[in-house]
Amino acid sequence: MSMTPVRFVLFTLSLAVSMAPLRAAFRAGAFAQDISPTVFPAPVNGSMKANFAKGVNDPMHARVLALHGWEDPMAKPDTVLGLANEMTTAGADWQIHAYGRTVHAFTNPEANAYEAGMAYNPRADRRAFATIADFLGEVFGD
Repeated sequence: MSMTPVRFVLFTLSLAVSMAPLRAAFRAGAFAQDISPTVFPAPVNGSMKANFAKGVNDPMHARVLALHGWEDPMAKPDTVLGLANEMTTAGADWQIHAYGRTVHAFTNPEANAYEAGMAYNPRADRRAFATIADFLGEVFGD
């Protein structure tokens, strides 16, 4: 069986929180950590349709970049530490960047509900973009 590296960016920590029920089937990890589903059928969300995988052709491997608004009410600091501990335990190649005075949806210019925990932050957006560019340059080569 060949190994196909899969690389991804976890854009906001709340995505990891919303995927909590799937954590038993999916594990983040470094190139040597197999994160393939182990229970089938496994849900595959393509175009928001109900699709299910019946098996794995090649193991999946990943590096993790989590970009997080530190004041995001949907993913509080203890959740961030929990994710860090889980990725460390799994042997993942991971990094978390937290942006102060920043809530959920900080890269969406149309987010404007700070009281509800969702607001655009242009400074954090620029920093996140630069971090993503650096991460992708490392993963795919400059």
